Amino acid sequence: VEDANLVTLAPGATSPSQCVCPEEETGLVLVSIAGRRRCVCPAGTEYRASTGACTECLPGAYRPFDARADVSEQCASCSSLGDKGLITEGAGAQSADACVCPALTYERTYDGRRLCFKCNETVSCEDP
Repeated sequence: VEDANLVTLAPGATSPSQCVCPEEETGLVLVSIAGRRRCVCPAGTEYRASTGACTECLPGAYRPFDARADVSEQCASCSSLGDKGLITEGAGAQSADACVCPALTYERTYDGRRLCFKCNETVSCEDP
């Protein structure tokens, strides 16, 4: 079974191997797993049905590349990690490692959770 997003470059295609992803317009990339060819969004992007294209994850969210993921898999929020206050420094983050504490805060880990705290007179951001 081939992916519904696959298209042919020219009329008259006679083989599934002549199918490609409409990368130029959509940003989708072609992957093949166990003989199944499909279109997926690259890391740091998610598929938006409203535009029919891959769009960068918004600041504060990330999405690693997963060839097995459904095209509709969305970017994950840094807060979905169970951590508090983490953000990304911009759009298009590709992993949870891109989630960091924002400016004027410092990070501490408690019980395996990463937490961000505001700097104050007791703890400066230069020397947390």
